[in-house]
Amino acid sequence: MNDKVVDFVFKILAAGTVPALLWVNSLSVQNAVLETTVSNLSKQVSDVEVEQKRVSAVITENQASLREVHVTVKFIKDLLVEIRSDLRRDTHGN
Repeated sequence: MNDKVVDFVFKILAAGTVPALLWVNSLSVQNAVLETTVSNLSKQVSDVEVEQKRVSAVITENQASLREVHVTVKFIKDLLVEIRSDLRRDTHGN
């Protein structure tokens, strides 16, 4: 009877080996897919970081240009105020 029990246990273990191997293979495939996904996402993050640095540089350049435009507009405004003042003085003086 003992031999039959041992034989039965080995048959159960043998029958469980194939599904266990299939399960391990499935996990291996899932792991490989996840590694590929992580690698792709890491590359995308690197690309976005490079683009973000480029955009930051352009923003800095635009800020400098806007400051220059602001100074120019202020200068033109001051000139217009002066011209208006001169015109009023001339029209009221005549």
